[in-house]
Amino acid sequence: MSEQALSDVLERSVEQLPVSEPPLADLLHRGRTARTRRRRRAVIGVAAASTLLVIGGIAATQLVAQGDGPQAVQPTNPATPTARAAAPATLTGRLLWVGGPAPGSATPRPGTVHVVDDDNSVDQTVEAGKDGRWTIHLPPGTYQVRATSPGFGSKAGDFDACSANRAVTIAAGQSATVNVYCNRK
Repeated sequence: MSEQALSDVLERSVEQLPVSEPPLADLLHRGRTARTRRRRRAVIGVAAASTLLVIGGIAATQLVAQGDGPQAVQPTNPATPTARAAAPATLTGRLLWVGGPAPGSATPRPGTVHVVDDDNSVDQTVEAGKDGRWTIHLPPGTYQVRATSPGFGSKAGDFDACSANRAVTIAAGQSATVNVYCNRK
């Protein structure tokens, strides 16, 4: 949207502001002409909007009441479009020991879960509780999930001992569940 089109839209919306609602309108309109009332509405409308509009990531001009009506003034420090932070995604799961002597059922265990994305730009850890449960909030993406668990034979920081069976992809605002397995032999 061009600056002139944006200015025209804002000016039309300011003209539609109510002028007869007390008490502010009464104070502004006593003994005033229609032209003065329009000018006052423009001042109120601009103040009520904001000093700088950013629509669709494009910095708009600032409107200021001067002389006979609102005029466009280029901002001294125009805003630059910025990427919005994506809504966090949630990854939950359990840290489980599996295998061993029959029946070989999965046993929840405490430990440290390590989550890393493909390019290593996200690299976070979270503690799994005694019940093996853990939750972590991350930016959307695809992650490898590994862990270490005391007593399993893995050293602190050696996250190759336990891992999820697959990479997991989570979208903004979504959640996914992935279990991390420590395979006993």
